[in-house]
Amino acid sequence: MVTKFGRTFKNIHPISESEVAIGDWLVVAYDFELSKSSQGNGNHYFIGQITGIKERGYFEGKFVRPKTTKNYCDYIYNFPDVPDVDTFHFEKVVGKVSPPENYLRGLLKFALNSKDLEH
Repeated sequence: MVTKFGRTFKNIHPISESEVAIGDWLVVAYDFELSKSSQGNGNHYFIGQITGIKERGYFEGKFVRPKTTKNYCDYIYNFPDVPDVDTFHFEKVVGKVSPPENYLRGLLKFALNSKDLEH
């Protein structure tokens, strides 16, 4: 369990910048301005796999999206058709998640419910 950005997250483990390694799965926070009909600004949280370690606390990751399925609803993710790759600073890292299990046809099953990542 990790507390960061004013929230407590289940099934996410603390990690230090020096412990991050290629292949790790991290939850990363992004601050998006929401539409005028929404209730203001807030962080959105995404699961990504580290693909590169840059300089001065920056990392590159490839991110997955939640996928609606009949079984294991909200625990299944997949990589989007257009790769979602980004470089981010460690200050945006919430923590580390356990590696996913391979599910059906390229899908990934995490121990982290996507609803737990909603803002």
